Amino acid sequence: MLPVIFVAIPSEIGTSFGRGQPGFNKIVKVEVVAKVSGGTPEKVRENMDQIAEQIEMSVMCDQDLQRSISQVTDFNLEQGLLDDAEDHLGAVKITFGLEYQQDYPVRGVELQEIIGCVGTADEGMTAPGLRVDFPQ
Repeated sequence: MLPVIFVAIPSEIGTSFGRGQPGFNKIVKVEVVAKVSGGTPEKVRENMDQIAEQIEMSVMCDQDLQRSISQVTDFNLEQGLLDDAEDHLGAVKITFGLEYQQDYPVRGVELQEIIGCVGTADEGMTAPGLRVDFPQ
């Protein structure tokens, strides 16, 4: 049943605040793909334009989202039409760059040990566990 909307986060990149407290200025790419149909290519184009505007306005006018980010860094819209099918189909892909800051508060907790095992869940354990103790 169309229209349908898919949301994915294909990438996230961070730039360090510097040598002080650990933290990053991050930009996450949010990709929204909407698929629509229509009886004619013109109707599909109309449906693509309409759903693209609805998605854009939903993201840009959402107060909770806008409060939780620093800015929308970029916006990219792509549209495609498949008009050789019996029921003409179209897709809209909108990618938003959302910038936010992530801090990692230093709490004075020292790393004391790391415990793990070598292997995968599919293979089972392929070697004895490993343990690393850190001097205090």
